[in-house]
Amino acid sequence: RLGADVVLVSSSSLPDPPGVKVVPVETAAEMAAATWAEAGHADAVILAAAVADFRPAQPHDRKLRRVDGIPEVVFEPTPNILEGVAAMDPRPLLVGFAAQTGALDDAIRKATTYGVDLLVANDVSAAGSGFGTDTNQVTVFSPDGSSAEWPILPKTEVADRLLGLIVERLRDRALPV
Repeated sequence: RLGADVVLVSSSSLPDPPGVKVVPVETAAEMAAATWAEAGHADAVILAAAVADFRPAQPHDRKLRRVDGIPEVVFEPTPNILEGVAAMDPRPLLVGFAAQTGALDDAIRKATTYGVDLLVANDVSAAGSGFGTDTNQVTVFSPDGSSAEWPILPKTEVADRLLGLIVERLRDRALPV
């Protein structure tokens, strides 16, 4: 709606949003590769996906049978997509998300560690916030540790406010908006 060329890297089976280039992926590794490829051409990257931090190290191609006993499942980390974009040079304006349960301490660490331009955090266990609601209450962190707590708002208004901040930051960088 703001006139941007938008690329959505997604594993969703929902219909493609009109006017958006969609890059379909199935795994966290595919999402990382596609995001890093697209980020190299972007002015801003918004990483809102809740990608699993770990995956089974040895997936099975057949059913695990009860008679064989309880299997040992060993995990390995998935690629850190945020870290990969943050390391790019030049780096696009970077917006990360942190879905938390309870205190937002880890979000503060994430904002300062990765040097994101904005980090949007919310307590997904709070009423009216997070998954399964049309509203959200977020706190927006900057890399210097400063933050702004927003009231519970419709998710569309959270998106509009966030896009306003992104446009401001892009103007500060003297990039085209």
